[in-house]
Parts: sequence; C-alpha cells; structure tokens
Amino acid sequence: MLATNKQGRKPITIHGLVVPKEWDNNGKPLTLSVATFTEQEYEIDKDVSGRLLEFLGKEVILRGIVEESGKTKFLRDCSILKIKGTPMSSR
Repeated sequence: MLATNKQGRKPITIHGLVVPKEWDNNGKPLTLSVATFTEQEYEIDKDVSGRLLEFLGKEVILRGIVEESGKTKFLRDCSILKIKGTPMSSR
C-alpha cells in the first residue's frame, strides 16, 4: 500500500538531476525521475514531469511527498523550487 499525505507524510526537498526513466518506442521519455547526489532516485508525478521534460540533464530542487512501492520511490504532490540556471519567475 502506498503512503499518502493523509497518512501523516511530511513533504521533503530533493536536489538532483532530471533523468528519463521510461521511453516510448520512438525514444521519447515517458516517465522522468530525479537522481539525487546521495544516489537516491525518485519517480516524478506526470503533471510535473511534463514541465521538466525540457530540462533533462539539468539540476533541480523539488519538494513533495515520498511514497514507496517495493524498491521504487515516488515524489507526489510536488512543486518545482528551482531549476539551476533558469529564473523561476519565467516558469
């Protein structure tokens, strides 16, 4: 069972690189993750993944609720705090 914020989960902040996790048959990324500098990987919500697609390989800071299913960690209800080298007011 996945944990949700309703079960008392507190938001965390993660810092890492945007990387593709799954691709379609044409090589387009379907699912994105953030690989942190502490060797953790968090799959990102589809709504935020769409906004991060153009920033593959860029350094980001996100905040959200961690849910786990098996060995996979998901970052849900997340917001983009910073994309390195990009002014957030334009996003």
